[in-house]
Amino acid sequence: MEKKRYKIAYITAHKHGGYGTGLQDGIKNGIEEQGHILVNITDLLPRGFLKDAKYYFYIALQIARQLNLDCFIIPVGIINAYNKIATKWDGEYLARMLDPARTIVIEDSLDGYRYIVKDNVSGMRECIVHLIHDHHYKKIAFLAGPQASFGSKIREAVYYEEMKKSGLSTENMLYRGSFDGNCANEVERILLEHPDIEAIACCNDHIAQTVYSVLKAKGLTPGTDIAVTGFDDDPSSVHAVPPLSTVRITSYDLGYLTAYEAVRLCEGLPQLHSTLESRFVKRISCGEIVDDSVNEFTDVILSGDDIVNKLCDTFLNHMIKQASRERRESYRQRILPLIQKAAKVLDENRSLGHVHLVDAKDMVSLFDASNERYLTYQSFASAMSELFAGIAPFLSLERRAWLDHEIAHFHQLIALSLIERNRTQEYGTLNRQWYITQISSGALTYSDDAKTAINAMLRNIVTLGINDCYILLLNETITYKGAEDFQIGDTVYLAAEIKNGKISVYDLGKSYDISSLCDEFIPDEVTPEAAIMQNPAFTIGALLTGAEMIGIMILGSNDLTPSEIVRVYYQVAFGMKHLAIIKKEMSLIALLDRNNIKLAEESMHDALTQLYNRRGFMHHLEKHLENKENLGKKAILLYMDLDGLKGINDSYGHEEGDFAITETGLLLNKALSGNLVGRLGGDEFLGFLICNEELSTGEAMIRKVESMFSEFNNNSPKQYDLNISIGYREFIIDYNVYGNVSHYLLDADHMLYVNKKRHKAERGNVRR
Repeated sequence: MEKKRYKIAYITAHKHGGYGTGLQDGIKNGIEEQGHILVNITDLLPRGFLKDAKYYFYIALQIARQLNLDCFIIPVGIINAYNKIATKWDGEYLARMLDPARTIVIEDSLDGYRYIVKDNVSGMRECIVHLIHDHHYKKIAFLAGPQASFGSKIREAVYYEEMKKSGLSTENMLYRGSFDGNCANEVERILLEHPDIEAIACCNDHIAQTVYSVLKAKGLTPGTDIAVTGFDDDPSSVHAVPPLSTVRITSYDLGYLTAYEAVRLCEGLPQLHSTLESRFVKRISCGEIVDDSVNEFTDVILSGDDIVNKLCDTFLNHMIKQASRERRESYRQRILPLIQKAAKVLDENRSLGHVHLVDAKDMVSLFDASNERYLTYQSFASAMSELFAGIAPFLSLERRAWLDHEIAHFHQLIALSLIERNRTQEYGTLNRQWYITQISSGALTYSDDAKTAINAMLRNIVTLGINDCYILLLNETITYKGAEDFQIGDTVYLAAEIKNGKISVYDLGKSYDISSLCDEFIPDEVTPEAAIMQNPAFTIGALLTGAEMIGIMILGSNDLTPSEIVRVYYQVAFGMKHLAIIKKEMSLIALLDRNNIKLAEESMHDALTQLYNRRGFMHHLEKHLENKENLGKKAILLYMDLDGLKGINDSYGHEEGDFAITETGLLLNKALSGNLVGRLGGDEFLGFLICNEELSTGEAMIRKVESMFSEFNNNSPKQYDLNISIGYREFIIDYNVYGNVSHYLLDADHMLYVNKKRHKAERGNVRR
C-alpha cells in the first residue's frame, strides 16, 4: 500500500559548528527513515556576520511562509542565541510568521505551538551537585551563553539554585560567553578576578574547549588544577585531553526526536515527547578517575534470560536511540552476530579460538553505503565500549586479559576506519571546494555571453553531484540590510534549470510561484520500500549579494555539507550579479557606442579583494612607466606572499582563508596608498611605487608593511596572525625600463623566496 510522503521543512541555522550539523543530521535521518521528504530552507548566514543575523533568518522565514508544506521546524533557541542585542526579530517573532498548526519550534517553548525542548535542568543539576558534594568545591564560576538564550537562562538558574542550597557564594561568579566558544577574554577575567577558583562550569562544550585552551596556555591542567565541565556532549568532548565531563543531550538526538514528532503532527496525532532528557557524564575533567565497569549492559547480564536478544536491544538503544521499524530491523541483523560473539565470552567453558569480537568484515558490513548516513563511528564505538565494560565484571582474570586485547584491537579498527574515512572525505572535500570556486569563474570567463556563462556555472554544479536545480530571479532586487521590513513576493522568473543532469538556460519571460516549483522535487506517493532507499531532501534559499537579494535557488538532493551549500549559493549569487552588471554595461555600450569603462575596469580587478588582477596591474604599471613625468625617478617593484595561508585554510576553513586574503589586500592597499597593488592569485601579490622621502628604499617599504601587519595582529580577535614575505627590486625609470620589467619581477621573486624561507623558520605555525 502506498503511503503519503509528507513535506517537512527545516529552517537551517548554525551551519558551521558541530551542534548545528548534528541537529540537521538528526532531523534529516529521522525524516528519511520514515519515508518522508526534508526541505532545507537555508538562512545563508555567513560566519562572522552575527550582527546581521536577523535579516538572514527573516529572509528564510519569508520564503518558508510561501511554501505549501506539511510541517515547519524552526530552531528558536539557535536564533535567539544569535540575538545578543535585543531586537523585535527574535525567535518568537519569526516563528509566529508560520501557521502554528503546521509548526514545531525546538529548544524553546512557545505558547500555541508544538515544541521540543532540551532538559536543561536534570543533567545540569547533577553536574553542579557533583562538583559541590562529591568534590567539595566551594569556588565555582559559571560561564554562561548569550543572555537571550532560553537554554542558557535555565542552566544559570540551576547553578544559582544549587549554589544557594549549599550556602556557597555566587557573587561575581557568573560570566557570559558565546556558544561558538569565542570567550577567551572572559576566561582570563575569571582567573584574574578569582585566583583561588576551583571549578568552571560551562554552558556548552565549545565554551569548555576555550577554557581548556586558556588553562593550558597558562600551564594549568583541566581536572587537576581547575575542574571544567561542559554541556551537550559534543563529539569532541570525549576526545578532549583530558576527556570533558559534560551533560549528555546531543543535538543529533534532539533533531531525531523532532523528526518523529513532526511526522506525528502531519498525521494529526498527539505529541508524545516535548522534552529530550539529559544526564551528567563524569569524565576526567571534573577531577576524578571514572569507573565505567557498571552500566546498562551489566543489568542485562544480571537478569539472565534471553541474554543475546536483550543485549542486542540495549546495544541498539545505546547506538541509535530510535529508528523506523524497517531500518531498526536492518541494524539488528548486522549487530546480532557481534552480540552473539560477545555473549560467548561469558561462557567460561567455551573455547574462544582466534575469532575477534569485531573484525574488519564486521566494520565493512555495518558501515556500508546504505547505513553510513545514519550511523556514526562515534556512536558505534561508544556502544561497543559500554558493552565491553558491562561484560568485564563477570569474567575471570584470564578472560578479562583476553578482553583487554580485544578492546585494543577494536580501537585500532576504529582508528584505521576513521583515518580511511577522513582521507576519503579530505580528498572529496578538496575536489568539491575546487568546483565550488569555479562556479563564479564561469560567469567571469564568459561575461560577454550570459547563456554560455550560466551554462558553465551549472556544469560545475552538476559535477558536485547536484542533478536537479532551479535558478530564479526577482523582477527587482531587494535591499534587505537595514530595512525594517521587506517583502519577497511569490513571483519569480526562471533563469536556468538542471533536470536529471541536463542544463537549460532561458530568457526571462515566464513567471512562476515558488511553491509550484518546489513541488517539482516532491513525488506525492511512493511505496515504503522505495521511500526508505531514497535521499529526497532538497534545499531552497535566497541568492544574496552584499545587501541585496537578487533571486532564489532550489537545489535537489546532494551530499554537500551545509557549509558547502552556503558557498554554492554565494558563488551562484555572485556569478548572476556579475552577469547582471555586465548586461547593464553592455546595454550602455550599445547606447553610447563606445567601450564600457566600467566593464573593462571590472575585468582588471580580483573578485575577492577588489585589487587589480595580473592584467589590471600590468596595464596600469605600463601607464606609470610610460608617463614622461616619471622619467629619471627611482621606483620599486614588490613581489609579496601571504605566509601560512594553507595552515589557516586547514585549521580554520576556507572562509577564514578568504578573510585572510581580503585583509591582506586591504593592508597592502593602505601601505602603498596612491601607488599600485595587485593580486596574482592565491596568496601572491604585486606592488609598485614611486619613491619619495618617506619611502626611499625597498627596506623602508618592508618596515612600513610589517608595522601595519603587526598593528593589525595586535588588535585582531582571530586565533592566527597575518604575516607577509616581501621581495623587491629597485630601479630608475628610463626609456628602456618596460622591456626590463620581467627581469625585475624575477629579481623580486628571488628575494621573496629567500625571505619567505627565513620567515618560515622564524615564525613557524600560523596559530597564536
